[in-house]
Amino acid sequence: MKRFAFLLSAVACVCTAAFGQLLSEDFEYGMTAGDLTTVGSANWAGFSGTTAIGYQTTSLSLAGYPNSGNGGAATVSGSNSEDAHTFFSNQTTGIVYLSALVNISSVSGSTYFLALKDAGTSNYRARVFARDNAGSLQFGISSASSTGNFGMSNFSYNTTYLLVAKFNVDTGVADLFVLDTVPTSEPGSPLISNSDTAMAQAVQSVAFRQTSGSPVGVIDGIQVATDWATSVPVSLQSVHID
Repeated sequence: MKRFAFLLSAVACVCTAAFGQLLSEDFEYGMTAGDLTTVGSANWAGFSGTTAIGYQTTSLSLAGYPNSGNGGAATVSGSNSEDAHTFFSNQTTGIVYLSALVNISSVSGSTYFLALKDAGTSNYRARVFARDNAGSLQFGISSASSTGNFGMSNFSYNTTYLLVAKFNVDTGVADLFVLDTVPTSEPGSPLISNSDTAMAQAVQSVAFRQTSGSPVGVIDGIQVATDWATSVPVSLQSVHID
């Protein structure tokens, strides 16, 4: 009976999670690689720069994350210059979670490549950064600054991680989680929090940014939600009943 009740609970979590969902993006734009803002023009638009964000037909995967292995993925590079965004309903209060599968192959600088944003072209929030540290990969976060606060944990290149940026719309505080497994609940502590001045702002879009020093990498399986369980859903396949 306990095992049955646990399974019902897991199903209920999956069914109710979507109520907090603002955006789900698996990059299902066909079997021809190209520019994201061309193949995915119904959802993505460029707003700065000219050399496009790419679209590849293969996806990223992480065991237990439902947005794994679906469709294709976006590619970013410091050799390109286009920034692009996709929209969700405007959030004027509360917490917004942005989760994405990220696999970085190299990085030459320490700039941000992923963020939340308003409807404009410059008011980035919860900026997510990457840099190299003696051959290892490190991630950082800021509330609004173009300079990130980096965690000291080292990560591996060419490895898929689940990144979750948490942004408090009311206070401007931003946290970053970097995960190699999918937890069943929000961890007690993030990898790192912003150290710049927290700047509150409503948000309604996800932005990719490319500039000199940006990482070369792949982004996939984006979820935006107002709660952890929706932003980081647990696949039923990962729930084991003995």
